[in-house]
Amino acid sequence: MFTNYLISVIITLLIAVLISFYMGKRIKKGSSGTFILIFILGFLSIALNIFSYFLSDLAGIFPLGNSIKKVAFYSLITAGFFREFGKLLVVRMSAMSRSDFNNPADGIVYTLMASLGFTFAALIWNIIFPITETSEFYRSVLTLPANIITAIILGFFLGLGQLRKNVFIDSMTGLFAATFFHAVFELSILTNDSSLILIVFGGSIVIVAILINKAIGLSTAR
Repeated sequence: MFTNYLISVIITLLIAVLISFYMGKRIKKGSSGTFILIFILGFLSIALNIFSYFLSDLAGIFPLGNSIKKVAFYSLITAGFFREFGKLLVVRMSAMSRSDFNNPADGIVYTLMASLGFTFAALIWNIIFPITETSEFYRSVLTLPANIITAIILGFFLGLGQLRKNVFIDSMTGLFAATFFHAVFELSILTNDSSLILIVFGGSIVIVAILINKAIGLSTAR
């Protein structure tokens, strides 16, 4: 598993570097520093996830065992909501006030950077504190793509809120949608069911492709 996590760490950093330098130098000139800051804040947002684990442990959620209620709570609240809420806070504090944050395409790029920071922290955490469970293989290779997918969903709606001047409603829509998808990813990984994982990720990729196409259309329309 260490090798899988290490490869995921390297790919995460490469994507972050490409976004920071390409977008900062070619598309959004002068924004490289902001991208780096968002990545760092995304990395630090892992603290919110750790806090959610602590609260869940106090509430008796762990060990999950075969309890449907515990697994559902963990997937939706402990994993899904707190992780996506952390990304939302990062983008809200460091990017949404920028003059170049105007549409869904902008939202996707900035939120993706925050998500990469979080993903980097999560991967490092899993390397330092390995979990010996049957689903760990899937977690080691799917943590990055899952967080990229939810970042695109969340970022689309954050940018849409800026475009439509309807920030709160669209932000909450994005948060709940990203939380739902994150929870489904987590649940599919916990089940260790390759068929379910394939269906979940396959369907999510189609949805994300539609959102990206829509974001590009809205961006060029302006």
